Amino acid sequence: MDLSLFDNEGRRKYVNASERQAFIKAANDSPGKVMTLGLVMAYCGCRISEAINLQAKHIDQKSVAITFRTLKKHTDKKIYRQVPIPDDLLRLLRAGHELDKGADRYLWINKKGDRISRRTATTYIEKIFAEANINPPANTSKALRHGFAVHALQSGVPLTTVSKWLGHSNIATTAIYTEVMGEEARDFAKRMW
Repeated sequence: MDLSLFDNEGRRKYVNASERQAFIKAANDSPGKVMTLGLVMAYCGCRISEAINLQAKHIDQKSVAITFRTLKKHTDKKIYRQVPIPDDLLRLLRAGHELDKGADRYLWINKKGDRISRRTATTYIEKIFAEANINPPANTSKALRHGFAVHALQSGVPLTTVSKWLGHSNIATTAIYTEVMGEEARDFAKRMW
């Protein structure tokens, strides 16, 4: 398992702070369900497969959080985790996904009423990255997940909480996000200067 935040040419495999903001802006400028998928991905750090499996019942409107089923675990046991979301995102999900029309309704569906495919979701995310002018290798859903973790840690969220939000079973996996470079490392260094 590759736990590096850099590819074999030394390029970042995560969105940095300015790219993350550009992605969020581009997502907000996207149409309906493309927008909400992009924002869920950016604000929750979920895997794309976890996002497309969300149903109305997974939006906890009282806690203002989303409950994800962790799909990467190699077990038959169902493991869930809850990630808080901004109030504005909850409003967008309420407005665009008819959360009150059935708990088992998938949030992102195709014209036939079936859950969208991973490929369709990836196309949505790629469109947002293109609008945000974010280039490889930092323009993937995985890079967005990595960027969420880096942003959370830089915002002072404890490593154990970030680990829980990402659905990691081993905190050592989450600890790779403490090895940030570029703008992020400069922000840390500025505190010493």
